[in-house]
Amino acid sequence: MVILSNAYDSARESAAFEYRETAFKLILKLVTLYWETLVSGGGDAKARTVFGKEEYSVQESETVEKNQRARRLRTFTYKGEQVEMTRHLKHGVKDTVADTLRLHFHWDAQSKKIVIGHCGKHLDFS
Repeated sequence: MVILSNAYDSARESAAFEYRETAFKLILKLVTLYWETLVSGGGDAKARTVFGKEEYSVQESETVEKNQRARRLRTFTYKGEQVEMTRHLKHGVKDTVADTLRLHFHWDAQSKKIVIGHCGKHLDFS
């Protein structure tokens, strides 16, 4: 796993998040069961089944996808390249740091690593 500096920064900004055990369980699934399935050639469609329906999204909403600012917020520098990270784990829907978490990540198939670009508040799209 690679955790980008953006992810550390966003996690610090979300110190008030109240569901830390839930966040830990999501991350644990990501770096164990999800990762193991990808490494064994299972692909994302199979790997994502380790998460509940409300815990994982392969992409953003159409509104976000069409919004350039929103896409920039979900783009992170990894290995000198700009990587858009639309896959994300999630908890909550309220617009508060205490109740909602988004963890945006990328699967680097060549290095067999999960790259975390954001771990914090719901990224806006306005």
